[in-house]
Amino acid sequence: MGKFKNIESKEILEKVEKAKKLKAQGFTQKEIAKRLGLSQSRISELLRGVNWNSKAS
Repeated sequence: MGKFKNIESKEILEKVEKAKKLKAQGFTQKEIAKRLGLSQSRISELLRGVNWNSKAS
C-alpha cells in the first residue's frame, strides 16, 4: 500500500508544480484544470496548499 501512496503523492506534487507554472504564465484555474484533467475547485485547493490527504478522511 505504501508504494502506491508514494506514487500518488509524486503525481500530485507534479500536478501542483505544473499548476503553479501555468498560473504564473497567466492561465486561469479553469484553463489549468482542463489541461491537467482536474476540476477547477481541485486546482484552487492545490494552489492554496490544501493537503490532499485530509480529503480522504
